[in-house]
Amino acid sequence: MRKRYFLITFAIITIIAGVWVLACKHPFGPGIPKKADKVDEINDSIVPLTGSGGGRILGDGYVLPQNSLSQEEQDEEYDPDFNNTILFSGRNIPALTVTSNGVILATAGTTSGPITIKRSSDMGKTWFETTVNGTTSGIGYIHPFFINCHNGDILLGVVSNNAGSKTTIIYRGKNDGQNWTVETNINFSYICKDTKECFVTYGQGITLRHGANVNAKKLMFPYFYYNTTNGKFTATMLSENDGETFTNNFSAGGKSSYGNFNTYETKFIELSDGNILLNMRTSFTDMAFWMKSTDCGKTWSITTDNKAPQESENVKHADFTRYEFSGKDIKNNGSKYALAIFSSYTGNSYTVKMTTNDFNNGAKNNKYHFTRELVNESGREDGYPAITVLPDGTIATLTEENSSDIVFRRFNLSWLTYQDNKIDYSKDLKNQN
Repeated sequence: MRKRYFLITFAIITIIAGVWVLACKHPFGPGIPKKADKVDEINDSIVPLTGSGGGRILGDGYVLPQNSLSQEEQDEEYDPDFNNTILFSGRNIPALTVTSNGVILATAGTTSGPITIKRSSDMGKTWFETTVNGTTSGIGYIHPFFINCHNGDILLGVVSNNAGSKTTIIYRGKNDGQNWTVETNINFSYICKDTKECFVTYGQGITLRHGANVNAKKLMFPYFYYNTTNGKFTATMLSENDGETFTNNFSAGGKSSYGNFNTYETKFIELSDGNILLNMRTSFTDMAFWMKSTDCGKTWSITTDNKAPQESENVKHADFTRYEFSGKDIKNNGSKYALAIFSSYTGNSYTVKMTTNDFNNGAKNNKYHFTRELVNESGREDGYPAITVLPDGTIATLTEENSSDIVFRRFNLSWLTYQDNKIDYSKDLKNQN
């Protein structure tokens, strides 16, 4: 009899436990928050910008860094409305990148110096600050941009605004951005002769890795100048020795390379075949245009007739990155995946877009497969964004918001695509070593 009673009691407990587990999505705790509309349901002890997949070993021995997302977390929407933090206040124009060792580097322009770099080795959960050697208080350092070198170094370019004289300075970072030294004061006197303004475009330069650029040491960034005779134009700066020296494609008159119209806020992106797309805003319209180069920026061609606007929505400022980590595809069969972030010309929102066809080579339509609004009300009508990709395939952004904040956000492919696409660790991130 005692045995019978024990079995009956055990069965009842098992049934109750099973019902409890099935009824609760997280029976042993709330888990990592994914969606903003569920934040109120989440225990206050849960920390944003975390993930439980760190340490997992993928194909070829690739180990996911600390705070990477688990497969379960990749399947759900990892929401940037919850997973964010303010990195800078009182500064403007952000720059963002990730080193080959997975360390996130972030900075922003300052009107009074010195330049400070925020570094995170755990996917944005915690941050440490370092000061760039040689930068001082009392001097403005504006329009920062990063470029990753092929040897693991990082270049940081800034415009030094000392006593009204603007000079572009390149710093070289070692040890994942812990130590910085002046690389070179690039001589732009030829480009900037008889100009009103002359400075580098912010955000990211590009590391050329594909097509004919494989195994080369080529780096590129766009350089803006305001010629007193011809207006606003852009020169292509190219290095073939990992940033030790740069050459430019500038020619007298300044119009032959980019067309006979004014340009500003120009950005480059390398395509999977090694060709380069140029995205630019113009001074006479709120639309964005595209041009293409097949010779590393020596010459450019407009990708549609009559210089027609390329984007259906208004565009103010932008940043671009390939959907890869350290030059290697995140997605299986994803060699033509890339990302863009735009701020609105007439509003104060930020929108992220993904192409799966290399921006359709700059053609007028069918560039983007996925689009999602990142920030609806930023509080900044002239906001600058930056974007990069983290080692687990999540995406990170920096955006100007409120009166003077620079906000870091992190989200995954599932969020960007409304769960239409996701990272699958059984197929993706297989060639990272």
